[in-house]
Amino acid sequence: MPALVVRRGDRFGARCKVGGKLTWLGTFDTEPEARAAVDAARVDGAIDTVDGWFSRWPGVARVVGDRSDETVEKTLRHAAGFRRRFGRVRLNALPRRELVSWAVESPGAVRWARTILGDAVTVGLLEANPLAGVRVSAPKMDHRVPTSGEVEALTVALPGSLGPMALVAACSGLRLSELAALEARDVRLEGGVTIVTVRRGKGGVRGESVVLEPGASVVVERAAAGGLLFPRAGGGAWNRQKVNDRWRAACRRLGIRGVRFHDLRHFHASLLVDAGHREIDVAAQLRHRDNGRLVREVYAHPDNAAALRRIGGA
Repeated sequence: MPALVVRRGDRFGARCKVGGKLTWLGTFDTEPEARAAVDAARVDGAIDTVDGWFSRWPGVARVVGDRSDETVEKTLRHAAGFRRRFGRVRLNALPRRELVSWAVESPGAVRWARTILGDAVTVGLLEANPLAGVRVSAPKMDHRVPTSGEVEALTVALPGSLGPMALVAACSGLRLSELAALEARDVRLEGGVTIVTVRRGKGGVRGESVVLEPGASVVVERAAAGGLLFPRAGGGAWNRQKVNDRWRAACRRLGIRGVRFHDLRHFHASLLVDAGHREIDVAAQLRHRDNGRLVREVYAHPDNAAALRRIGGA
C-alpha cells in the first residue's frame, strides 16, 4: 500500500483513497497537517457531505488550527444551523445562491461556518471556501450593564455555585470561561489583596486579576475546600451553554432584560472607571493589551460607584 504522507523537500504531501481512487490531497507545511488531511479524507466516503465533514472537523481543528476544546464546541454550536440546512449536500457542491440566502437569514452564524469550511480547504477537501466573500453584518444584540440591584438579585436567584460565580465576576471582571476553570491553587493572598491566576485566558493568555470585596471573601472561602472554586452540583466544570441557560432563566424570573453574564465584566470595569482608576490600570485588570482603548470605547459605562459595597449585603 502506498504511503499516505510523503516528504517533498521541506514540506509534506498527503494522499488518500477516496471512493476507491488514490487522490492527491495537497502539500502541507508540517507532517501533522498532512496527516490531518488524510484522516479527514478517509472516512469511508462519508466525508464528502457537509454533515460528514462537520462530524470529522473537531479532530482536524485541534491539529490544523490548534484550537481549544472550548473554541471547537463554540464554533460547532454557532454553525449548527448551517449543518441542519446543508448537511446532506456534497461538500464540493454547495449552491452559491442558497448559501447567500442562508447567510442573510443567519448573519451571526456565517463566520463560524466559514471557519469550518476553511479547514476543509486547508486539508485539501475543497479548492476554495464557498463562504469566502459572503459578508453579512449581524445585527447587534441590545445589551447593557446591569445595575447593582440587578447584580445582587441575580447572585441570589442563580442556582448552586453560579450565584457565587456571578458575584466574583462582578468583583473581578473575569470571563465566564476563566471563572469556570478556577481552582483553589489559583488563589493567593498578597498584602491583604486577593489575587487569582488565570492559567488560560482568552487566546490562551495567562494572567492575574485582583478580586475585590465582597467577592474576595467568597474566593478565599471556596478555595479552602480545594479543587474547582465553582463546580457543578454533580461535579466538574460549568460550560457556557449550561451557564447561559440558567442565567436566562433567572433573568426571566426577575424581569431583567438585555443583560448577559459577560456584562458583569462591563459592570466591574465601570466601577473601576467611576472610582477614578486610570484606563491603563483598568485594562491591566481586565488583561487587555490595548493600553485602555477598549476600556474607553466599550467598558466605561457610568454606574453607581458604591455598588460593590451593597452586593451581597456587605
